[in-house]
Amino acid sequence: MNILKEKRNYKETLEEAKEALNTGKAVHGVKGPSVLYLIPGLDIIRGVIPDSMHCIFLGVVNLLLTLWLNFPNECYHIIKKDVKNSIAYLLSSVKPPSEMKRVFRSILKYLSVWKASEFRNFIFFYSAAVLKKLLPPAHYSHWFIFSKCSTINF
Repeated sequence: MNILKEKRNYKETLEEAKEALNTGKAVHGVKGPSVLYLIPGLDIIRGVIPDSMHCIFLGVVNLLLTLWLNFPNECYHIIKKDVKNSIAYLLSSVKPPSEMKRVFRSILKYLSVWKASEFRNFIFFYSAAVLKKLLPPAHYSHWFIFSKCSTINF
């Protein structure tokens, strides 16, 4: 299963928006046209600054956790069932400080509906400790670097 798509461009995205409008269904994540298409000369694909909530938390972090946990016969499935349970247990045993308004919902039951704040808390505050002994060393090293670099954007 190939869930990765080629980079978006203005023309294809506009066509996908029109198709989504006509069918009432999202096309490659495009739910319909945006009022930004009405601004002359603005390429909404290349001219809008990406934000950390959509790109990092709901994008990369969500994608990696989904691939690692939910695609058992694929090459990117690196977390076995007993390890999934360990991650779930470790996250459920975390007692977050009062400043964190959202507590973790089960990663096994609710990952598909986690909010950006849950992904943010996971990558910034918990993943380094939770994943250290659960991911293969090379994967953990890359994840750790990614999580540290993500704080720069946040």
